[in-house]
Amino acid sequence: MRDLNVLLEQAMTLSRAGSLDASIGAYREILRERPFWALAHNNLGTVLERRGRTDEALEAYREAVEISPGFSLAWTNLGTLLLRQKRTREAIEALTRAVENEPDRFSAHLTLGVALSEIGLDRIAWEHKAEAVRLNPDSATAHYNLGITLCALDRE
Repeated sequence: MRDLNVLLEQAMTLSRAGSLDASIGAYREILRERPFWALAHNNLGTVLERRGRTDEALEAYREAVEISPGFSLAWTNLGTLLLRQKRTREAIEALTRAVENEPDRFSAHLTLGVALSEIGLDRIAWEHKAEAVRLNPDSATAHYNLGITLCALDRE
């Protein structure tokens, strides 16, 4: 049996180099041999998403969280993609799971805050955006998003 960790490293290297189709092939090869590896499903999802194959990416992220319900990064990736597709309520559910599983995940808090703002829940959004700023005080994006929410709350 091959060392699948080596193949995983190769798949990640191919992705970083921009060889997305080759990376997808490597992840699919890994998953043929180890179909319940949540990390490989999540990583496949990120490459498929970069390739513009969003339906397949959603399927890969969903497979990752089904295999490993505590996998916060996969929940964050799923929620972020759903938000990009304007499936805001589904995105909020996924991002909430990410935050519940890993309360210190900056990207989950920030993206959840953005999603909550999109449906007018600015007070709750503020809490997540403020937490994102606390977790990564150097993030201009987090400060910008928090500022937008503060302006929206000031108008209420």
